[in-house]
Amino acid sequence: MEALTVFTTNQEQSRALKAFLKALNISYMPASKNTLSDLEAQLTPEQLTWWTNLKTAIKEVENGTAEGMDWEDFKKELAHEDSITQTV
Repeated sequence: MEALTVFTTNQEQSRALKAFLKALNISYMPASKNTLSDLEAQLTPEQLTWWTNLKTAIKEVENGTAEGMDWEDFKKELAHEDSITQTV
């Protein structure tokens, strides 16, 4: 048995493909929509850490609780992080 994934661009293509498969007596199963938790379960631990941090940052911005810094402080932070990674 072989599984194929086909992406149609509109309903007309989808109906035509289903009719074609039915005419050839080929069974098919419509794809189920993944939930966010399904997708998160497929992430590696490192990806999950990045994703969690990103979600937290987005929520902080939406709630107005995000702490920002001015451009000069940001450049200093980048320079500090760069010096740490170069010494490691």
